[in-house]
Amino acid sequence: GDEIWNLVSDLANEGDYWPSCGDVQVLDSHDNVVEIEVSFLGARNLRSREFHLLDPKKSISTRLTGGPIVGERNLVLVPMGRNSTRVDVEWRLEPRGLSSFAFGLISREIATQTEEALNRIEESTEAICYQK
Repeated sequence: GDEIWNLVSDLANEGDYWPSCGDVQVLDSHDNVVEIEVSFLGARNLRSREFHLLDPKKSISTRLTGGPIVGERNLVLVPMGRNSTRVDVEWRLEPRGLSSFAFGLISREIATQTEEALNRIEESTEAICYQK
């Protein structure tokens, strides 16, 4: 649980897990709210602002603003017994000036990248546990 929380709550390194993230810049951090700006790989000058509300060792609620897609991502850590934690990710997105076709393509890409991010998080936590 702690290893996974340490990875997912390190928002400055979000690009290590989310494949589309390029440069991540932490703009502000106070209490349990972190504001970051993210550039996207393969998309020139496309940036998004994200506000993350951290509920330590439980969840991160993210509000996406300022990009072609706005909405929310909720990442929840679900304890599964001794030394086992499941990570659930739920998206609620809305297109901003995108056709339904383009939004459908982007939604499928987000689903693929979410799977990849979860695999990277799992691999990283297994490596951390193995190093102990």
